[in-house]
Amino acid sequence: MRKDELVAGHLYAYRPKEANDGRTFLKVKHLGPARARQCRVRYMDGEWEGLEEWVPTRQVACAWGERKALLRDEERAARLADVSASIWDPVTEEAISSVMTASGEYGGFIRRWDTDEGSADRYWARRAVRHATRK
Repeated sequence: MRKDELVAGHLYAYRPKEANDGRTFLKVKHLGPARARQCRVRYMDGEWEGLEEWVPTRQVACAWGERKALLRDEERAARLADVSASIWDPVTEEAISSVMTASGEYGGFIRRWDTDEGSADRYWARRAVRHATRK
């Protein structure tokens, strides 16, 4: 979590670095303001109950009550990434990248095209296609 999202006194799900399965959470209470990408927590259960220490905020995964939803979302994202990887064609990606680079408006294409509206308008105008957001 970002340090500005943490609220002192609230319970959070801490994902220890040692737990390689990604599904292990420890219940911690945030004790105060976060500093230098770390926050002070107190373990609320398990073998370290009562211990206080500074931990990286990136390992504080979510509010304690939201951990099941977080796991569900991570599993869905992993399935989506697997499906996307299985249907992606690198030859098509290279062809699109070559065309867009040759247009002079864009330096390449990697799975999605992000550009400013002016470049998109000029690019589509060359093919006599109207930008989808224009009416």
